[in-house]
Amino acid sequence: MALCSLSVHLYDGARRLFSAPGDRLITIRNGRARTLRSGFFSGSIVRFSELPFDDGPDNTFQIIVSAKDHQQAGAFQRVSPGKNHDVHLMLVPKRPTVEFEYPTLSRLQGADPVLAAKLKADNLPQAYEQLLACESGLPLLCLYNGIEALRSLQSELETDLLQHIQRIEVAPRPAGPATRRGIYRDRFFAHVTPALRHALTSESAHSLLKPVTFDRDDNLKEIRYHEANLELTFHEGNILEVDLDYYRDLGAHFFLEVVPNKLGSALGRPDAVTDPRTAYALRWMASRNASRSRDHFAPPVALTRG
Repeated sequence: MALCSLSVHLYDGARRLFSAPGDRLITIRNGRARTLRSGFFSGSIVRFSELPFDDGPDNTFQIIVSAKDHQQAGAFQRVSPGKNHDVHLMLVPKRPTVEFEYPTLSRLQGADPVLAAKLKADNLPQAYEQLLACESGLPLLCLYNGIEALRSLQSELETDLLQHIQRIEVAPRPAGPATRRGIYRDRFFAHVTPALRHALTSESAHSLLKPVTFDRDDNLKEIRYHEANLELTFHEGNILEVDLDYYRDLGAHFFLEVVPNKLGSALGRPDAVTDPRTAYALRWMASRNASRSRDHFAPPVALTRG
């Protein structure tokens, strides 16, 4: 029987250490679903020592955290004998509101001129304002999630992917995804150069992306994480569809009680729309907990209590 320790780091929807009042219920289980520790704790960093495990399924722990008025959060952590493992979890309010760091186009242009230059509309300042107001800002959050995830890919590939995005049409109420234009709460479309497809299917990208369908490269899925991976689909006319999926492999994932309510309903409805707030939290936790990841997922947003 080997022993290890875990340090559970709790954060809020603004990526700051969690400081809400009240205790947090933390449960740790081994890979056989046997509870090792469960109880109420205070503070934003909680350390558990002398956790027992055996090689095999036992060496992947399940960590679940609950706090009053917040959605549950959870993660898996593979452990090693004698080591302390850091686990980072985000506790999001049950009814989160999206706060944007750049509430106007001029603020975005000053802080992120590269992204701002990709956005196109007849009256761009007005279109950006309308996009911010559409569905409580969820389409804009989807755009920020996708762009931030693409930037993390380009840091791994050491090539500038965003230079190949020519334009993203900003339409607050586009006709629908079938038109392959506009920004939605679960995906957005961009006009890109043919060179982007070559970059994403190059040999250096094989460890990061794989085709969804064997022997085709027009639909690629990121494989770095178990949660919130990019899915990139190329359509005719050099149009790229970008979205973040909740889980890489639904069949292999131990959902436990950490599946958010909205996600739970989505599992019964294959056509259910991804909530970008859930995707944001899952991507942040996945990137923080991944070993050897250079992904610092930090869109200019915060999820706060509505």
